[in-house]
Amino acid sequence: MKMSEKKVSPSTISGTFTVNAENWTGKEITVNVKGGKFELYDYKFEIADINEICLEFTTGRVDNDGWFKLATKDSGSDTIHFEGKATAERIVRAAVVFIANRY
Repeated sequence: MKMSEKKVSPSTISGTFTVNAENWTGKEITVNVKGGKFELYDYKFEIADINEICLEFTTGRVDNDGWFKLATKDSGSDTIHFEGKATAERIVRAAVVFIANRY
């Protein structure tokens, strides 16, 4: 991690994100996230417990992966996986795609 980069946490995830649903509709979904919280399909969601791993191989290859909890008041929480470095965009995209294919 470079000195200028900040670690992503639920409280730092804010903004408007537009994501392809990656389901049968093919529609783009726009969500407004504030402090890791957003509404979609009349449900309130909260991103929590972001975890990231970085594997460095002797060949020089580096793999970043991670997971986070996506919580709702009505159905508890699910663990969502993402590939690549943890960024707000990548985490919100993973959450929206999961929701679009489940709800």
